[in-house]
Amino acid sequence: MGLGIRRGMVGDIVVEEEQAYLFAETAMCQHIASVLTSAGRVHLQVTQLDELPVPVPPEGREVRDTVSSPRLDAVISGGFSISRAKAAALITGVSSNPIVIALLLNLILLILGMVMDMAPIILISTPILLPIATSIGISPITYGIMLMLNCGIGLLTPPVGSVLFIGSAVAKVPMERVVKAMLPFYLCMIAALLLITFIPQITLFLPSLFM
Repeated sequence: MGLGIRRGMVGDIVVEEEQAYLFAETAMCQHIASVLTSAGRVHLQVTQLDELPVPVPPEGREVRDTVSSPRLDAVISGGFSISRAKAAALITGVSSNPIVIALLLNLILLILGMVMDMAPIILISTPILLPIATSIGISPITYGIMLMLNCGIGLLTPPVGSVLFIGSAVAKVPMERVVKAMLPFYLCMIAALLLITFIPQITLFLPSLFM
């Protein structure tokens, strides 16, 4: 605030709509109230209070439920009151076309990969999406490769893109340059994903030699 006060001499600042509360000792409050008149180009009106007005408690509710399994997908199903079967029905209800369902599975996995780590995605999505994949003729092996590739693309894609941050830090270049340089590779990865999804021989050729 440009008052020449060390940070350790004042407490926390509580911001509430168009006003804020600064905790400080009485002598310090008098000094701040007398010298603090603006923040940047914004005029401030400072008033010393002996006690903070009674805050409005945050709204919320306690949710208790009993889940059938300690697995993460079962916990989420219990918390959101939606079963795995119902979640699968919502996905398959979009279309009866296997191609559309396969593209939708990839889209769901890609979005999850953009905002979550790989392990939670595997735990949450597999019990729901694998039965859908097998119902439209996708092999479990193919689905596993689709899952890993989508997660890998997600690690390289904003908004989270943890690998992008690592690459930016190692190369010491701005994130924008890293993303721009990655654009051709995004196209290659998407093309590879579509080939794996719709040409099962690519993923099943090698396993078939050992079966």
